[in-house]
Amino acid sequence: ERVLWIPGPGLRSLPPAELFPACTVTMASTLCLNLTKSSSKRPRQTLVAVCGPAKDNPAGGHLRDWGAKAIAELQAAAQHLGRVRVLASDGPRWGKALLPELSGVRDTPANPTSLLAEAAESDLLVLVAHGRGDDDTTDRLLCVDECGHTVPLTTDDIGTQSQAFAGATVILLACATAATKDDLAEPGGVAQALLSAGAAMVVAPLIPVEVSVAVAIGKSLIAAHADGTSLDVALAQTLTGSRVASPKLGPAGGRRRGDLATDREDQRRSFVCLIG
Repeated sequence: ERVLWIPGPGLRSLPPAELFPACTVTMASTLCLNLTKSSSKRPRQTLVAVCGPAKDNPAGGHLRDWGAKAIAELQAAAQHLGRVRVLASDGPRWGKALLPELSGVRDTPANPTSLLAEAAESDLLVLVAHGRGDDDTTDRLLCVDECGHTVPLTTDDIGTQSQAFAGATVILLACATAATKDDLAEPGGVAQALLSAGAAMVVAPLIPVEVSVAVAIGKSLIAAHADGTSLDVALAQTLTGSRVASPKLGPAGGRRRGDLATDREDQRRSFVCLIG
């Protein structure tokens, strides 16, 4: 069964997988959907973007070895779709200095300007960045400059960038970027901003998630996309990923809670598929 879930205030933080465990669920904020969004005019290629802050970044959030792992695993998975571009920073190392032997690497740091420019050249965007943390209420993606220090890409910035996102499918591997406010008319959030900018579909988590969980989800969705499976169906079928501890994709790495396996399952089930 398939469900179109349009939660009102007070229900937006509940994972659909908890409410409709046997269904494929797609979320929206309104019944006035633009179902004619198309990626037909966008270049048929995938952008894998990884924004890894430096160890000395004032806001914290260093991904340790997981930044390189995310780049390698997501890029390898995306190869099955055809052409792949990689926009990657790991602290002060970026571009070809970071990945000298990898094809398709853009020789620029993963800053907001580069991300928006590269996003416009692909129909599938796979983005790994820090989003909202456990105790944070600011909706934005944290890109990085040439020194590896975080630079915010705000929801206001995103919502006006139709040339970057119109018609694209976005797999957003960043903490709590599907989370919204309880405002009935303006739900807010990064995923909603992407939909406002014209994205056809966004997959993102409602809560802070670890890099290992996010990358496992991303790889599964990329594989399903390559096989022609819609992302909402693929997400409903995705199982728990790695059980190896890794940093969370919130501004300061986040905090862990409870049993590791239970925590990971909660993170996996927090991913949602949105249209708008």
